[in-house]
Amino acid sequence: MKVKILTVVILTLVGTLEVNAKDKISASLRPLYAKFGENSTTKIEIVSGPTDVKMRNGRVPGKQWFATSGKYRFKLTIQDGTGVTVGELVKRLEKLPASYMKACKEVSDKGEDGIAVYASLGGARAHGGKGYINIVPHADALVIAHEAGHTLEQVARQYDPEILEMWKDVIKADKISISDYGDHVHSEDLAEFAQVYAVCLGAGPEHLTNLKKISPMRYALWETIMEADKWKEITIDLGAGVKMDFILIRAGEFMMGSGESTEDVVKAFDLPEIFVHYLKNEHPRHRVRITKPFYMGKYEATQEQWMAIMGSNPSFRKGAKNPVETVSWDDCQAFIKKLNDKLGKPGVKFSLPTEAQWEYACRAGTTTLFSFGDDKSSLEEYVWYGRSSVKKLQPVGQKKPNPWGLYDIHGNIGEWCADRYDEDGYKQSPENDPTGPSKGISRVVRGGSFYEDTPDFFRCADRYHDHPDYRYYRYGLRVVRTFTH
Repeated sequence: MKVKILTVVILTLVGTLEVNAKDKISASLRPLYAKFGENSTTKIEIVSGPTDVKMRNGRVPGKQWFATSGKYRFKLTIQDGTGVTVGELVKRLEKLPASYMKACKEVSDKGEDGIAVYASLGGARAHGGKGYINIVPHADALVIAHEAGHTLEQVARQYDPEILEMWKDVIKADKISISDYGDHVHSEDLAEFAQVYAVCLGAGPEHLTNLKKISPMRYALWETIMEADKWKEITIDLGAGVKMDFILIRAGEFMMGSGESTEDVVKAFDLPEIFVHYLKNEHPRHRVRITKPFYMGKYEATQEQWMAIMGSNPSFRKGAKNPVETVSWDDCQAFIKKLNDKLGKPGVKFSLPTEAQWEYACRAGTTTLFSFGDDKSSLEEYVWYGRSSVKKLQPVGQKKPNPWGLYDIHGNIGEWCADRYDEDGYKQSPENDPTGPSKGISRVVRGGSFYEDTPDFFRCADRYHDHPDYRYYRYGLRVVRTFTH
C-alpha cells in the first residue's frame, strides 16, 4: 500500500533546504496560473435540468442540473440572481484535470447541491469540504481546484484519519512552504498544493516533474490521496513472505443485539427451553455508534501468521492457512503486543476487536439473523459448521464473504474479542464506541466454530464467553487495525 511505504519514507527522509525555495516556486510555477486550463481535455455534458430547488442552506432558491464527465456524475446548482449561467460554470470546471471530477462526484453524493454557486459566502470566495464545494460568482477554476483539494482530503480521512498528521510530516520533510498559508495550517497547505498540482498537470509533464523535485513528499502523498477510493483493502507484510489482509470498516451506527425475542429464537432453531434464559444476554437491543473507521482482518488469523510473529504454532489441527486455534485470550494479547512491537507506529495499533466492532462488521449493514439473511439453509454457502466441515477445521477464505468482504465471520473458529463479559452488559452499554464492562472475569467469544451443528451459534447476535487463560481448539482470533488520533 502506498500510504505505508510513504510513511516509512517520511520518517527516514532528510529534506534538502533550498534557500530561495519559495522564490523558485514563484518564478517557475506562478506564471503558469494565467494559462491554467488551456490544455485541458476535460469534457462535461449536461444530462438533465434545470430543476427548481431550495439550496443547501434551505433558504435560497436556485436551479440544478445533472452533469457527467467520464465515469463521474454530479450536480451543478446555481442560486437565482447570481448572473452565472450553467454554461459558464461548466467552462470553469472543464479547466480542471479530469481526475478532479472525482471531487465533483463526491460532493454530489454527500451533499444536496454538488458544485454550487451562491451570491455570497460571508466574504469568502469559496468553501469546500466532504459534502460541499460552494463558490461565489467571480470564483475561477483555480479556486475550485483548491476546494477540490479539501474535498479529496476529507474523503481520504474516511480511509485513514492520519492524513493531516501525515501532511504535517511531509511539510517538515520537504522543508518548504508551497503557499502563503505557510506551514501552520496543514489543511490549507494541502488544498493549495492541490491547486499547484492541477496547474502543473495542465501545463505539461516537465512542469509536473519540476513540482515533484521541489516538493517530493507532498507530491507523493497528494497522488496517494487522489487514489483514496482504492484503500478499501490493505496488506501488511509480517515477514518471511507472510502477509495479513485487512478490509476497511467505515464509521457508522447499528442496532446491537437480537431483534427477536428469546422465545422466538428458541422456537425458530428448535433449541431446549433452557436457552430462553441463556439468550437473554443478547438483550436489550440497543443503538451503537462506531465513530471511527478501522481495518478488520479479511480472514481469521492463520497459523502461518501466528508463526511469523510468535515463532511457534500452538494449534491442534495443523495447517498453514487454517485459523490459528487452541489459543487463549491471554495468548492473543501476547501476539498482539509482538505485532505492535514489530509493525505498529504512532497513531495506529493492532488489537482484538471490541464486541461492538465485531458485531458491526459481522452484520455489514444488515439487520437479519445472519449477514446473508434469515434463511438457515444458506449456511452451506457461507459457514463452516459441524455438517459442512465434517467437524474439521478448514483453511480460511473458501466460503462466501459477508457483504463487507469478511470471510468466515460466521463459523470455522470462534473469535476472541477484547471485551470483558457481563450477561447484563447491554443494559448499561454506552451508545458511542462501547468497550464492554469494566469488571468481569471472562472474555467475549463471537462467531461460532467448525464444530457446532446448531445454526443458532452463527447468528450475528449470538454471544459466548470463556476464561481468558483457557486454550480451546475452537477458539482463535481476527485482528483489527485501529487509529488512535
